[in-house]
Amino acid sequence: MHPSPEIQVLSGFASLAFGADPGEAKAVFGAPDEETVLEDEVFNRPKLLWHYHHLALSLFFDLNNKSLFCSAECKHPDTLLFGEKVMGSNEKTLIELLKKHNYPLSEKEVLPWGETCLNFDEAGLEAYFENKKLIALSFSEKGL
Repeated sequence: MHPSPEIQVLSGFASLAFGADPGEAKAVFGAPDEETVLEDEVFNRPKLLWHYHHLALSLFFDLNNKSLFCSAECKHPDTLLFGEKVMGSNEKTLIELLKKHNYPLSEKEVLPWGETCLNFDEAGLEAYFENKKLIALSFSEKGL
């Protein structure tokens, strides 16, 4: 049994807190289906990515900071945000939900490949929409 796919804004995902080490992540989610290292040449912040395909989840660990859990991306259809299922919702619904919890929209951007990205900087959250439906959420402790 896996934990509920609930985003804890600025705190973590499910029962895994930002700042946790990989061993703690394995205790919560088990071994990842795939591991990748993402090199960030601009900010020199390489990250270890753990992909859980069956959970539609990727966990990111900062290799410059003791490999601690720093962000995640979730596409799970049952993802909860403030106790509400959000995947498949439209932009207005998500904006209102975050505003209700005092996290205003920071920026809206249409990406070159057609997705729309909503940034909620104060919540450390980015929301990706395709065909006007939420398909993915990226989130972190300190903003993305």
